[in-house]
Amino acid sequence: MKRRTAKNKLNTFLARYFILLMILFLLSTFGILYYLSNSALKRLDTLTNVVSEQTVRSMNYVFETMEDTANTLAFNPTIQEALADDRSFPEFPVRFMPFIDNVVLFSLEGDLLVSLEGYDPRYRLKNFAWFNRLESSMGENIWIPSHIDGGDYITVNKHVISLVKKIRRFTSDLSSLGDPIGYLVINIAEERLYDLLVHFDSSNLSEVLLTDAYNNIISYSDKSQISALVNHERLINSTSHPLDRIFPSIPRYREYEMRNGWKFISFVNRGAVISDFYNSIGFSLVIILFLAVLSLLIILFLSKQISHPIFSLLRKMDTIERGLFKENTSTQDELKFAEIDLLYDGYNRMIGRIEALLTKNQEAEKRQRLFETSLKQAEFRALQHQINPHFLFNTLDTINWLASMELHEDVIEMVTSLGELMRAKINPKGSFCTVAEELALVETYLRIQSYRFSDKLSYEVVLDENVKSLYMMSLMLQPLVENAIIHGVEAQENCCHLTISVQKKDDSLVCEVVDDGPGMSRKTIQDIYDGRVGGIGITNIMHRLELLFGQQAKLVINSDLGVGTAILLQTPLLASEPNKGYPQEDRAYPLKEVICLQ
Repeated sequence: MKRRTAKNKLNTFLARYFILLMILFLLSTFGILYYLSNSALKRLDTLTNVVSEQTVRSMNYVFETMEDTANTLAFNPTIQEALADDRSFPEFPVRFMPFIDNVVLFSLEGDLLVSLEGYDPRYRLKNFAWFNRLESSMGENIWIPSHIDGGDYITVNKHVISLVKKIRRFTSDLSSLGDPIGYLVINIAEERLYDLLVHFDSSNLSEVLLTDAYNNIISYSDKSQISALVNHERLINSTSHPLDRIFPSIPRYREYEMRNGWKFISFVNRGAVISDFYNSIGFSLVIILFLAVLSLLIILFLSKQISHPIFSLLRKMDTIERGLFKENTSTQDELKFAEIDLLYDGYNRMIGRIEALLTKNQEAEKRQRLFETSLKQAEFRALQHQINPHFLFNTLDTINWLASMELHEDVIEMVTSLGELMRAKINPKGSFCTVAEELALVETYLRIQSYRFSDKLSYEVVLDENVKSLYMMSLMLQPLVENAIIHGVEAQENCCHLTISVQKKDDSLVCEVVDDGPGMSRKTIQDIYDGRVGGIGITNIMHRLELLFGQQAKLVINSDLGVGTAILLQTPLLASEPNKGYPQEDRAYPLKEVICLQ
C-alpha cells in the first residue's frame, strides 16, 4: 500500500511539474517574442536610417555632379562660340556621367542646336511650362521636378527630372553678367533616379520617395502618384501592422533634405517585418504546443513503466540493508526494462572494482614511496662519489712535485685542468650534455693523469663526427676511464694504452673504453658492480641508467686476464636534451651483463 501510494505520488509529481514547466515556458516564450519584436523594430529603424543616409549622400552626389556638369558646359569656350554664332557642333567637348540620360543645347530663341542622345527638333523650349521661370533667371541652376519631355528620344513619354540653365556670354569682368546666348537642359529619367533611391535598400526595409519643397512627389514606385501631394497617413497605414501599436514609439518615417531643396522621405516597413516575424512564430508555437501535449502523454506513460521496475529494485535493495550483499540481486524476471538489471549488475561489479582499485592504489603508493627513496639515495651516492679523494690527493701531490721542479707551465696546465674537472663535477650544467662536452671532460681528466703516469699511459679518442652534437648523460665516460686507469695502468709496470671510442650503431649510441692492462677476474668485476672497488663506482652509473632508460640501456664488461678489459656502454640516441622525469613504476631494469674470460 505504501509503495502504491508512492507510485501515484510519482506520477502526479511528474505531471504537475511538467504542466508548471510548460506554463513557464509559454510565458517565457511570449516575453522573448515581445523582446525580439521590439529589438527587431529598433534594428530595422537603425538600419533604415543608415541606408537612408547612404542614399541621401548618393543623391547629393548625383545632383552635385549634374550641377558641376552644367557649369562646365556653360563656361566651355566651344559652346560659348557656338551659341554666340547660333550654330551647332558635332559633339559635346566634355564627357558625362553614365546616369545622365540626355544633354540638350538650345539657342536663345529656343531652337535645338545639339543633343547628346538625340532630340526631336520640332519641340521648342518655349512650349514647356517652366520656360518663363528659366527665361527670367540670371543664369543659376534650376531643378525641374518630374515631367514629360516628349522631345527626348531616350525618355519618350516617361517622366524625367531636368536641370536647366540660362547660358550667358562669358566676360573677363566677373562683376557683371554677360548677355544671354542660349539654354542648357540636362535630363535624367525618373526610373533611373528611383533605382538610385532604392539602390542601398536591397531587402525592401522601407518605402522611399523623393519630393520637392512643397511635398509634391518627384520619384516613387507608384508612377501614378508622381506630381501628387504626399499622403503621409496613407503611407503610414500601408507600412504598419495592427500589433505594432503595443511596441514603444519608433519613428514611422524620416525626412532628409537634399542639397537642391528637395526632400527624401523613408517610411519604415514595420508591417512586413512584424507580419513575417509573427507568421513564423505562430507556426512555431503550434508545433511547440503539439509537441508539449505529446510529451506529456509520453511522460505519463514512461513514468508508469519506470516506476514499477524502480520499486522492484527497491525491494531487492531491502536485502542489502540487512547485510546480504552476496545474495542474488538479479531482477530480470520482474522488470520490463533490462537496463535496470544491467545497472544493478554494474553496481556489484563497481563495488568489486573499487575494492581492487583501493588495494592496487595502496600498493602503487608504497612502490612510489620506495622509488622516491631509492632515487634520493642514488642522487646522494652520486654526489658522494663525484670526487675521488684518492685521485685528488695524487693530483695535488703531482702538482707539488712539478712546483718543486719549477715547471711552472706544467703546474699552470695541471691546475687549470683540475679546476675544469672540479667545476664539471661539483656544479654540472644538468643531467645531460653533448658527446663533445663529455669527451672534453674525459680529455681534461687524461691530461691530468698523463702528468702523473708519464710514460706508463697513452691514449687515443675515436669519435664519429656525426655524434658530436648528440646528447648523453653527464659524467658517464670519465668514471669508466678512471676505472680503466685504476685496474689497467696502476696494476702493471709496462705502458698501458687506452682507447676511448664513441660511435653510432643503428638507433643506439655506443661508448667503449678499452685498455691492454692485466685484465680482471670475475670477482673483481663483481666488486666493481657492487661499488666495493674502483673510482666513482660503476654501480652509481648503472643506477642512473636504470632510472632514466630502463631496458633501453646496456652496460657490458669484457675482461681477459693478461690481455685487457673492454667496457661497453650503450644508450638510446638523443638528438636533444630530454625532459626531466621518472621511470614508470612497473618497469624492470635487468642491466648488468658480466662476461669474464679466464
